[in-house]
Amino acid sequence: MERQVSYAEAKDDLSAILNRVCLNHEPILIKRREGGNTVVVSEDDWNSIQETLYLMSSSKDWKAITEPIRIEECSDSLPW
Repeated sequence: MERQVSYAEAKDDLSAILNRVCLNHEPILIKRREGGNTVVVSEDDWNSIQETLYLMSSSKDWKAITEPIRIEECSDSLPW
């Protein structure tokens, strides 16, 4: 993760940090001395992560998504 801030920095500049996360789609790690670290992500990014995990949980769905599409034959002319 590229961007890290301390808990104190996050507390002092929360609005700017949240704006950066949402506008740049850039997760930010908030480091704490005790209690574990936290990552802040935008709602859009979180929803995207959740959707990807859901699709990956079904091997049938994931295979259908990741397999290349084969085009058997293309025509040089349009039917109209």
